[in-house]
Amino acid sequence: MSSASAAASHAVASSVTLVEARDPKTNQVRFDHSVSPRAWTAAPGRQVPYCLGFHWTEAAGMRGFGELEQAIMDVVWAVAEPVTVRAVLERLNDQRPQPLAYNTVHTVTEILHRKGWLSREKDGRAFRYRATKSREEYAASLIDQVWATGADRTATLVRLFDEMDADEVAELRAALAVRGEGGPG
Repeated sequence: MSSASAAASHAVASSVTLVEARDPKTNQVRFDHSVSPRAWTAAPGRQVPYCLGFHWTEAAGMRGFGELEQAIMDVVWAVAEPVTVRAVLERLNDQRPQPLAYNTVHTVTEILHRKGWLSREKDGRAFRYRATKSREEYAASLIDQVWATGADRTATLVRLFDEMDADEVAELRAALAVRGEGGPG
C-alpha cells in the first residue's frame, strides 16, 4: 500500500464513494471515485483529513453533513425555487476567500442527491436541485442518531433545555401543549 493510499479516507456511509488521498511528498489532493465505499474506514471518533473546504468525521457511528454538504444545503434551503449547481457555486464563492471549483460543488451536490437530501429535475443541459427534507427534519434526524446510541433521553433533553433561553422554552412549551391537545405533531 502506498503512502498516499495509507492516507486515503472517506465517509463510511454506503452511498458515498468519494475517496481523498493526499500525497505526502507533494501534499496534493486527488480523488478516486472508483474505490468501494467500505474500502477505507475510520476508527470511531477519528477525525478524517481536511479536504477542499470540508472534512468527514465518524464519531460513535453518528453522521451529519460535512462542512461543504452543510453549506450547499444552507443555500438550497435559503431559496424558494429549485437551484442549479452554478447558482449554488456563486452563492458559496461570494462568502469564501478562496473560490471552490465547479466540479467540487457538483460532486457534493450529486452525493446529496444520492443520499436523498436533494431531488433534481432537468432544465436544458443542467439539473435544478431542491431539498427533499427541511432543515428541521435534518436536525430531527441528528437527534434520532443520538437516541440510537442508547443515550439517556431525559438527561439529554434536560441538558438541551438548560441551554435554551426563556423565549425558546416558552415556544417549546406552547408547541408541546398544542401537540398534547391532538394538534399537529
